[in-house]
Amino acid sequence: MAATSQDFLFGALDTSLLGQTTATLDDTSMKNSIYTSENTNMINAVNMADTNSSGALTYGMYLNRNKTVADTAVELTRQNKSIKDGTSETSARQGEINEWASQNKLDTLFFLQTLFLYLMSFIVITYMWRYGLLPGSTYYWVLAILTLIIIGIFLNRYLYTSKIRDNRYWNRRYLTLDKGLLDETKEEECESSS
Repeated sequence: MAATSQDFLFGALDTSLLGQTTATLDDTSMKNSIYTSENTNMINAVNMADTNSSGALTYGMYLNRNKTVADTAVELTRQNKSIKDGTSETSARQGEINEWASQNKLDTLFFLQTLFLYLMSFIVITYMWRYGLLPGSTYYWVLAILTLIIIGIFLNRYLYTSKIRDNRYWNRRYLTLDKGLLDETKEEECESSS
């Protein structure tokens, strides 16, 4: 009679059937089979652990790279803001320079226009003096007054621009308070009060 699956449902039947078998158990082949199975399982487990370790290492490298990229982005943003601020400061300063140069040209044009008027007046009064339409004393007085006016305009423009006018803003005066001047003024006030 052949054994069916029903026969192996109970342990007692298993034991009785085991006693009926005449085959001997090969202990060595079973140990080899277990050893091979354990080695295979161990190798699979080590390979899986190595794969997981490599994955974790790669993940950590990607996280580190993401942090580096984020830090670089933050640094570039900071630099761009500073460049933008610097650019606006540069453009504002360029505007000041352009304003100063433009006003300087206008002031020079004013002097050249007055010089032109002076020369035209000089020609007209010299012509009138030569043909006797203007007496000599009047000619010299008018010429002296016009010459003083043109010299005054030139000196005012030269001295004001070189000594008093602010180098940054055209419409501002440059005021200095010399310490020595203040100390002399205080000493004079102290002497006059005593």
